[in-house]
Amino acid sequence: MNLTRLAIKRPVTTSMFFFAILLFGLASSRLLPLEMFPGIDIPQIVVQVPYKGSTPAEVERDITKVLEESLATMGGIDELESESSQEGSEIEINMKWGENVATKSLEAREKIDAVRHLLPKDVERVFIHQFSTADMPVLTIRISSERELSGAFDLLDKQLKRPLERVEGVSKVSLYGVEQKQIEVRIDADRLAASGFSATDLQARLGRENFVISAGTLRASNLVYQVSPKGEFRNLEDIKALVLIPGLTLGDIADVQFALPERIEGRHLDKHYAVGLDVFKESGANLVEVSERVLKVIEQAKQDQQFQGIRLFIMEDQASGVKSSLADLLLSGLIGALLSFVVLYLFLRNLKMTLVVVSSVPISIGMTLAAMYLLGYSLNILSMMGLLLAIGMLIDNAVVVTESVLQEKQGKRPKDNEESVIAGVDKVALAVLAGTMTTAIVFLPNIFGVKVELTIFLEHVAIAICISLAASLLVAKTLIPLMLTKFHFDIAPEKDAGKLQRFYNKTLNWILLRPWRSGVIAVAILASTALPLSLVKQDQEDSQSKERIYINYQVEGRHNLNVTEAMINQMEEYLYKNKEEFHIDSVYSYYASDDASSVVLLKKDLPMPVEELKKKIRSGFPKYSIAKPQFGWGNDNSGVRVTLTGRSTTELINLSEQVIPLLQNIKGLQDVRSELNGAQQEVVIRIDRQMAARLDLKLNEVASSISMALRGSPLRSFRHDPNGELRIEMAYEKEWQKIPRKTQAIAHSAYRSAGVHLR
Repeated sequence: MNLTRLAIKRPVTTSMFFFAILLFGLASSRLLPLEMFPGIDIPQIVVQVPYKGSTPAEVERDITKVLEESLATMGGIDELESESSQEGSEIEINMKWGENVATKSLEAREKIDAVRHLLPKDVERVFIHQFSTADMPVLTIRISSERELSGAFDLLDKQLKRPLERVEGVSKVSLYGVEQKQIEVRIDADRLAASGFSATDLQARLGRENFVISAGTLRASNLVYQVSPKGEFRNLEDIKALVLIPGLTLGDIADVQFALPERIEGRHLDKHYAVGLDVFKESGANLVEVSERVLKVIEQAKQDQQFQGIRLFIMEDQASGVKSSLADLLLSGLIGALLSFVVLYLFLRNLKMTLVVVSSVPISIGMTLAAMYLLGYSLNILSMMGLLLAIGMLIDNAVVVTESVLQEKQGKRPKDNEESVIAGVDKVALAVLAGTMTTAIVFLPNIFGVKVELTIFLEHVAIAICISLAASLLVAKTLIPLMLTKFHFDIAPEKDAGKLQRFYNKTLNWILLRPWRSGVIAVAILASTALPLSLVKQDQEDSQSKERIYINYQVEGRHNLNVTEAMINQMEEYLYKNKEEFHIDSVYSYYASDDASSVVLLKKDLPMPVEELKKKIRSGFPKYSIAKPQFGWGNDNSGVRVTLTGRSTTELINLSEQVIPLLQNIKGLQDVRSELNGAQQEVVIRIDRQMAARLDLKLNEVASSISMALRGSPLRSFRHDPNGELRIEMAYEKEWQKIPRKTQAIAHSAYRSAGVHLR
């Protein structure tokens, strides 16, 4: 049976069906998860192996190559990249879109476990990360104060981080920029040499003393007892009182104390030391509701006396973007419905019929929201954009059907009301179906086609458009005809063609009688669009943001943290000196030994273009010998990047030294830089094997002593602190890390009665 005829014959069923769908759509608008971006798994796995205090060559040889050879046997890999530095190894595994990232992560873990025994013994952990757009923090908070925050870990952890973790919908809270205290065992090299102990012997002894093992069970009568010998350190005094040999304790040759880990990075907010805090939501949780709950907890923390003088600044709030998008969607929908109503009324001159046609918009949107909820999609900026684009198309089918029915009723042969409606719908049914399908067919490949980076994101736009178009087609074929039969419309008799109609008919006849001329005119009009298209500017940089400006310092080399902090201080001093002129609200900066960046937050309603403001700021940039500040996020991608690939890093370094002068001679290139310009300077220690053999020294023990003096060694953690588990680190006094010549005096003993110096 014809769908239109069925809807007219079953008016109650049809009405209740659409009424139920509309209610379900209203409920879905509340149930749909609100997100900034849809949850899309990025086909990339990153393997990180922290190994601080080493050299890039050593990391590449002992860690990167071992893992690369194992991971390269995985299937479905598109590209494998690695980076070896003094901080450790990082390997990126890029796969094709559509691969199951979770399964590949498990496979990567298995491959790493298979070669774990080949990695250096002092590699503590191997991290495997997979990324999703849903993993982005919903709130990015910066905490600053005029007082020192480096020792405020316990306050921020107990009074802010943990209360936020208990908020409904929050999955994780990350606190960084402030470190938990640790226990340091600082060895006095002279006293260690006098004791007859070597650093490796001492490390092994401490590892044996701090233990918990399971020793099985004991049975007595009807009871079973679990036996667990425990030799853990319970306080600092236990560590200090550890007897190494009769009459000698650990406290005699080392200082044992609580201390903060060495800072490797820092942050500033408004020229004050800052701490970062990121809040992540659970999968499927409502972004706006989670954000509101978190902000309430933050407001409560601000009222706490312990946070007096501490500023909690919201750097990023995804909920604000979602709420503004929702407001735009509502406003666009209302404006679209109003304009549609006005235009339709001007043409139809019938208020009741106009209302019938416009009713297809909210009904179609309601059906779209219900379908998206059932299919497991979320309401995000991409799906909202699809709904915004679809609003203008939802009314098309209803207009065509209504106009056809109106013409049928105005015909010279009056028919029964229902028959006129059915005949009018049937007359345009094929055209309406073809028009809807030709529009939807453009977007369907994004849903069912080959998955690439673009289609993965456009899928959420396409699903909103396709579902809404299908809903508008269903409404135009069923509900609109039903309302046209049930409501009484005053149909004016057909009049003679007006001036506009006569002009259209005349123009159409001319085009049909002169197909060649019409074709040439159409091609000329199409070709004329090339000129305005060529004048359209493309700008993919961050300069379009009117809220913030990014400054990247392009630090060359690796420097003391105080050096990069001084560089940041100089830039911040310049910016705040011209705060009013540059319309600056706040400045947030990040710095590490080999990296630095600043974010300039601008005041609202900027009175000048951003590019003009950048020119003013750039003209007074401080000059640095180790950095070249520039606007933009990340590295400078405005030029050409040349990558040399090969199996030998040493050979590639030699080739790069030959290529750079050739590139510098090319006319038009302003600056040619190599990654080697920022390479870490190294102090190389070569051990005389013959001398070591005469002294009966083992080379690995000599190397371990050097490593202990400069890098330290982690021990089994301390688990009896009220604030949680603490790291224990054994190392020489910090003075050994500051002066390279000190390295020559590192004491090493092969026997308990003799000390040998590394010279």
